[in-house]
Amino acid sequence: MGQGLIKLVNPKIISQEGEQEVIEGCLSIPNTFGKVKRPAKVTVQALNEDGEEITLAGTGDLAKCFCHEIDHLEGILFTDLITKSR
Repeated sequence: MGQGLIKLVNPKIISQEGEQEVIEGCLSIPNTFGKVKRPAKVTVQALNEDGEEITLAGTGDLAKCFCHEIDHLEGILFTDLITKSR
């Protein structure tokens, strides 16, 4: 099962491994989907809601979500990364 709500302040990816090709969509761009290459595993460093430094690792879908949301913070949309539209 999932981990529930994850709250991260100023997250950054500090390491990544492997590669996975995933189908992504986004609530910011309804009814648009495409294939995107993402790392298979990422490690993220951030502050939690109490201002404490935390490090989390994610694989598969969680790695994809970390990358997708951190891209938003950097002004990148998944549509900028699409390798094949669906």
